[in-house]
Amino acid sequence: CMAMTPGGSQLYCYFGNEKIQNKVIPGNVMIRENGNHKYYLARIPWQMLGGAGIPGRVFGFNLVAFDVDTPKGQISYHMELAPGIAGEKNPAFFKRFLLE
Repeated sequence: CMAMTPGGSQLYCYFGNEKIQNKVIPGNVMIRENGNHKYYLARIPWQMLGGAGIPGRVFGFNLVAFDVDTPKGQISYHMELAPGIAGEKNPAFFKRFLLE
């Protein structure tokens, strides 16, 4: 999870091994604005994705963007790369990526 918190931006792992699950993880999050556009950039260390970037390795990854434009902060819309985050957290639905 990439989030803006009162203490600044951070990455949080909901699912993973016992070292990182349900913890803030190291990484770098930046948010840039250009007019009406907002860009979110995240650098996640390879070890957080299960090891070094080894060719032939497969890992699951997903992302969701929530639209929170209401004064009370309700989520009015979301879009996701694949199911498995919004509504129900289930990593079995995450997209799989093969490193080349």
